[in-house]
This record gives sequence, structure tokens and C-alpha cells, in this order.
Amino acid sequence: MDEIATMFGFGDPPNVTVSHDSFCERMNRALCGVCCGLILIPVFCGILIWNEGRAVKTDKTLQEGKSSVVNAKCQEFNPNNNDKLVHIACDLSNNTKVWDNDFEIGGPYCCMQRIAEMYQWRQLSTSTTTKNSVGGGQTTTTCYYHINEWLTSYVNTASFATSNRCSPSNCGAQPVSCSNPSFTVTGRTFFANPIMAGEYKVPVDLMQNLPLSNSITAPSVKYNGQDIAMKFTYAYLQKQVDNADSIGDIRVSWKYSPASSVSILAKQTSDRSFTKWESKYGSSYSIYKFSLGIKTSDEMFEELEKQNVVLTWVLRFISFFVIWCGLQMVTGPIALIPELIPCVGGFISNVVGSILCYLNCIVASGLALFFIAIGWLAYRPAIGIPIFIVGVLLCCVAGGGLAYAIINRPPRNPPVVDSPQDWNNNSSMGSMQYQQPQPYGYDPPTDHNDIVLQPYYDDGYPQKY
Repeated sequence: MDEIATMFGFGDPPNVTVSHDSFCERMNRALCGVCCGLILIPVFCGILIWNEGRAVKTDKTLQEGKSSVVNAKCQEFNPNNNDKLVHIACDLSNNTKVWDNDFEIGGPYCCMQRIAEMYQWRQLSTSTTTKNSVGGGQTTTTCYYHINEWLTSYVNTASFATSNRCSPSNCGAQPVSCSNPSFTVTGRTFFANPIMAGEYKVPVDLMQNLPLSNSITAPSVKYNGQDIAMKFTYAYLQKQVDNADSIGDIRVSWKYSPASSVSILAKQTSDRSFTKWESKYGSSYSIYKFSLGIKTSDEMFEELEKQNVVLTWVLRFISFFVIWCGLQMVTGPIALIPELIPCVGGFISNVVGSILCYLNCIVASGLALFFIAIGWLAYRPAIGIPIFIVGVLLCCVAGGGLAYAIINRPPRNPPVVDSPQDWNNNSSMGSMQYQQPQPYGYDPPTDHNDIVLQPYYDDGYPQKY
């Protein structure tokens, strides 16, 4: 029935959903946001303090490692270095071959990855939200459309909003029946065992971050006993149309790491391998570094120090942003209340929300700086205490100067006459002297003949006749 109604111009297309939220529902979500904000703010204020301690402890760990590292020789294993922080920079040996038994392909690589992809339907969506002119509610219109892509993970079309129906062109298109077939091949990573660097075994977990940038090419591969010719770098297991991609097509490719030499900074073990070297601060502050190419221990420590600085600033900015979002959640109901005003409520709400956003940014900045300063006082007292004292002195000087300026502000010159008796006793106003109010810094003229006199009370207000 929905399709027939859409065909004749009634109702929304099947791939378009419209949801209405009343003011009460929006306020309920805003109040829930207040609770979340009140949790996020103190948590990330604490993270700011913890982050400063982490940065200091990591820096001290690196300094401790610098003073105790041993530079070992590649072709000579020294048992006396067991349990010590050791640095090696050696060429990788290619004595071990990596092999993918499912497709009978491989080579003398230290690491190889199989990448399996299937051409599938994928759902995308666009949403538009409009505020109701009366009542404070809002209406959200969501349009779902679908595209075809090569994907490494399976997409279940039953989970689509249109449930096994796809709109292949645009939001207004009529959905058609669609389904992704089962994905029969999975990706996998293969490592040589053992991976040798001189006389040392490289742990597999250190090799996890190796860049796999080179593609493997071969005339053909074997899968389930059948020869499958490779096109460029892909082996197509299922291909319905030769010159076009179709839903359900599966292709497999392989990549390997071109690494020929590595540098390692870690604790040497008795089995000629490596593990984490822990500092006096515990397992959370350890050294376990792996780099491609030949690098000295100083270069590797410099990389670790840069990583520590970058991580410190990233956590600072993330914490500041989350505190800002938390303040936005806490003040969310304030910006929502004006929407109850008919016609102009949405505009007023946007203005209030913008003002609160700027104010919350300022408050979040102050909170972030305050708790970073507390972290410095706790973990870097040699630097934090002088900075704190200087900051307090600057605040005192600024506050004292402002207070002095307010207390010693020059008084404003009021209009005066000679005396009240002169005003009451003299019938001629020409005998009175009058001082006209002037702005600060103005030098009044000495000749008063051109001034038009007007009687004033002592309090400075003109007398009414």
C-alpha cells in the first residue's frame, strides 16, 4: 500500500523516514545530557591531572633508559646483557619463507597479508532537521540510499533501514530487492617464524605495525584445487561478468613488507629475543620500541620523546574538547527553553545557544588550564610552583591596580551657586554665579557673561517654577 501511495504522490518514499520529537522529548534528552555532562567534566578534569603525571613519568623513564642502554652487536649474542635494556640495528635474514597454504602463494618475506574483498551493497543516509514554529518540537527527515563497493567485511542487508531493499540511485528512487551473498574467504596476516635480525629473534608483536606496501604478483594461484589466473594483483574467485563488477564478486590480493633492516630498543631475554623493559614506575612505563631501518639508540629515544610530547598535547586537547562538550550538555536545557516562544523561539534559542557556546568555551579553557596547573604543581613542583606564584602575583597586581583606579576616581563637577542664601535673598538673578557642568578635563572659561543662568538646587537638579 505504501508503494501504491507513493506512486500517486501520497506519503513518503519507502526509503525516507520522518520522525517527530515533541518539546518534552527534547527536554528529556537535554536533562539526560545534563547528567552525562556532570559526569564527563570531573572525569576529564582528572584525566588532565593524570596526563601531566604520565608525561613526567614517561620522560623520566626515557632518561633512565638513556643512562642504562647497552648497544649490542648483531652477530654476537652476549648473555651478560640478559634483562638489560639493549639496542640493536641489524639486517633481517630471509631464510624463512612465508606461505599462504589456502592459495599456495608466498615468498621470502618477514610478513605477508591476504586481503579478501567482496562487491557488496552498502547503506548511506542523509538527514535534515527542521524546528517547528510552535511548540518547541522538531521534525527529522532521513533518506537512505545505497551504493556498491569492494569491502573487506560482510554487510548484512537485513540490517538496512529498508530491510533487504535498496535505492541504487538517489533518495527519491524506488527501492529494489537486494541481498549480499555469503562471504566465503577471510583476510589473514602471515609472519615468518622465526624472524631473525642477526643472532636475535624478533618478536611477532613488534612486527604488527610493519607497513605492508608492496603487492605480490603471480601468473596464477590455486584455490580448492583449481588454478585461478591473476589479473594485475587480484585473483577473482567469483566473477559473474568479465568486464564489470557484480554483487557477490570476490577478489583476493596479497601484500608484503619491504623491510630489510630493523632497529630494536627493548629488554634482552635469555632465548635471544626481546620483551618490554620496565622502569621503576611499573609496567605502564616501559620501553619496547621497533623501527624500520638502521637507527642509533639516540635517534630512537628522540622519537620516543617526540611521541610523548605529541600524546601529551593530544590528550590535553581531547580533554578540553570533552569538558567543553560537557558544559554544552549541562547548559543545553537553557538554550532549549526559548523554543516555547511562538514564531521567534527558534531564533532566540539559536542566539542563546551561540552565546552559551562561546561562554562554555571560555570556561572550559579556564578549567583545562587550572587542572593542568594543578598537575604541574603535583608532578613538576620545580616549574609549577614558581609559575603559580608569578600568576598569583600578576593577579594581585592587576586586581590592586583596578581597585586603586576605582577608589581614586576623580569626582564629577556638579553645578553650583554662591550659596542657598544668595539665591533666596537676591531678587536679581544677575548677581548669581553659575558653574556649568563640563566633561572631565575641560577648562571652563573665566568670562561668564555669555552663560544663560538657570537656578539649581544643591543636589544639581534644576528648580521648577
